Amino acid sequence: MTNHLDIVKRVHAADHPTGGPDSNLAFLLRLVAALPAEEAAGLHRKDAGENIAFYALAGVNVGVSRIMYPDGALVKVLSDAGPGGTNAPAWNEEEAIDPDRYVAVIPTESEEDPERQPAPTHPTYDDFINGGDKAYANQIAGALTKYRGSYAPTDLAHFFWKLFTEGVSIEAVVQEIRGTR
Repeated sequence: MTNHLDIVKRVHAADHPTGGPDSNLAFLLRLVAALPAEEAAGLHRKDAGENIAFYALAGVNVGVSRIMYPDGALVKVLSDAGPGGTNAPAWNEEEAIDPDRYVAVIPTESEEDPERQPAPTHPTYDDFINGGDKAYANQIAGALTKYRGSYAPTDLAHFFWKLFTEGVSIEAVVQEIRGTR
């Protein structure tokens, strides 16, 4: 496999990811678009754990610190990823995983031209947390943790936003969580 640390560094320098799941996913999408198309770099499906984001175009959760190839090859491209981490550029080949976890990136206009970013269609988890309403976010996260166990905020982002963007009350969130135990 060709080492593309130079491309990782170039894309990283153009727009340093903040460590939030949405920011890191946006970085991965720009990186995959910058890598040689014939290599078919993509994302990897990650159903649980830290450093995940919902990739709406494929309808799945993906890891936000690694890229994957169709043969299962996995490469960590952000070291110390996540909120509070350095989110530094890297090219560390890891042990191959099940090729069925490969997620092809669906090109969009913004990924074809890294300088253009689409207007968001809804607020992201990062926007909400960084937007100042941390008390409300903590109240919801507390309810989720109380009834479902201890989760990192990135693990809850998709569930959280599904409920939040539909205007569901905290009480309804708790009832939903209790119903899915």
